[in-house]
Amino acid sequence: MSSGRDFDFGDLIYEASRIVVENWRLLLLLLVTIAAAYTVMDKISGRANLGVGTVVSVYAQYLFLEKVFGVGERGRRRYRSMFGSNFLSGLAIVGGLVLLGFPGVYLAARWSAASSLVVVDEHSATASLSASWRATRGRWLPMFWAYTVTGVLWLALLVATALIGASIGAGKTLWWTGVILQLSSTMFILTNWVIGAAAYRIVGGSSDSLEVVFA
Repeated sequence: MSSGRDFDFGDLIYEASRIVVENWRLLLLLLVTIAAAYTVMDKISGRANLGVGTVVSVYAQYLFLEKVFGVGERGRRRYRSMFGSNFLSGLAIVGGLVLLGFPGVYLAARWSAASSLVVVDEHSATASLSASWRATRGRWLPMFWAYTVTGVLWLALLVATALIGASIGAGKTLWWTGVILQLSSTMFILTNWVIGAAAYRIVGGSSDSLEVVFA
């Protein structure tokens, strides 16, 4: 991993667009597959959807990052570290979003490179979070705005779909609104993966001893 450099929002978007262009076939496959899996599981059980969604997300994100960084021939994969990193950061981020909003997006920006650190640098869950925190010190604002923009666009699409479906369906559940919601949610997830991979490519980091994340 490089030592990192200063960059702005435009640099991050440029790097993210490169990742999309280089991996558009895989991203399209993941979009259709994950959205279809979520749609089917929604019809079966909400609880099952949560469990399957978590497993699918971990394995799919690992596959995606391996492809992006060309590290798929290492043998043992650190799925548990990926799950742990996503779980720990997810709890803190959701908590921050529920409380005030800003803290959640800030934490997401600071931990944006964590998943890539698990896959590429083979960090543990806690080590990846700590290394990402160090790597983004003073350079988190581009990721903050990227996550904010994607979040606002996603919420706007969800609200628009729900309103249109309610006005057309007259109280009935329309199948196509569910499909759009699953596709938009999956696209939101994939976009966040791309932003995280782009952040890793740019910010650099270190793999030295752990430090307290909130120090």
